[in-house]
Amino acid sequence: MIVEMRTYTIQIGKMGQFLEYYATQGLPVQERILGNLLGYFTSDVGELNQALQFWGYENYGDRESRRAKLAQDPEWLNYLKTSPPVILKTASCSRRRFRLSSNRPPRKRLSRRVISEINKLKGG
Repeated sequence: MIVEMRTYTIQIGKMGQFLEYYATQGLPVQERILGNLLGYFTSDVGELNQALQFWGYENYGDRESRRAKLAQDPEWLNYLKTSPPVILKTASCSRRRFRLSSNRPPRKRLSRRVISEINKLKGG
């Protein structure tokens, strides 16, 4: 298994807008195609205004084929065209699982958790 961490640096004061649009328009498409969201986080300490996604894949071939499918998906392409222009920088890195790592299955239904975090950011 490999884990990809994707980091998005967002304009100051725009994180709520980014997360709200992503949670309703981008995440459902990514979950359908990429399939294994391990976690979604926002920065709290250190470099701020970052949204971090962790995606799990069987191997690099699995990652490559899933991301290629995502890049051609009409819903995803529409999301990219219509998303608010609030991303300042993106970065991606991946790691392979070491044999000492747990083999627990990932938690499901993280979309609700993301929406809950959005509501907290909005003060709701």
